Amino acid sequence: WLALTWIANAIARQSATEERLRQAFAELEFNHQKLLAMHDLEQRVTAATDEQAVLALAAQAPLQLTNARASTVITFDEDRDRLNLDMAWGLSDRYLSGLRRRLDGGVAAGRCRTCQVLRTEASSDCPLFVDLHDLARDEGINSLICLPINHEQERVGVISAYFPSADGPPEDHVRLLNILGTSIAAMLETLRARV
Repeated sequence: WLALTWIANAIARQSATEERLRQAFAELEFNHQKLLAMHDLEQRVTAATDEQAVLALAAQAPLQLTNARASTVITFDEDRDRLNLDMAWGLSDRYLSGLRRRLDGGVAAGRCRTCQVLRTEASSDCPLFVDLHDLARDEGINSLICLPINHEQERVGVISAYFPSADGPPEDHVRLLNILGTSIAAMLETLRARV
């Protein structure tokens, strides 16, 4: 009886170990695919010849690299101290209309320029969610994360990625987005220096 119990426990441990190995392999494969996608995006960003092409890639990147539902590229209008919606990807026409109305109403850029949190829930008082809470809920958007776009060490805009989970993306996805955000900001700076 003791031998049978030992054999049964050994089989259970082996099954659990095999399952952990399968999960680790699946995670490794997932990460490998994301790194390949990031490499491809970085090459496309580097090959871009104008600012609009870089902004379009910046808006697409969160959807390609993470489980983001949508994304926007928001820049700061220095003359009028307000937010500009430069590019959007994945938002419904209804949500996009609401966001445009909100930004066209004149949302001050100062708060986004100095924001240190860069991650928030849809129910918050983030300038990108105020007056849009119901639309966000209807869209299945429960959080966002902003990736700063800097020019000469000053934040000039953000790439905002919208997520279905209130917790936002897992930390490894945030790292991928930050790496790509740095590449996009560098490319934008290079393009602006040429002008």
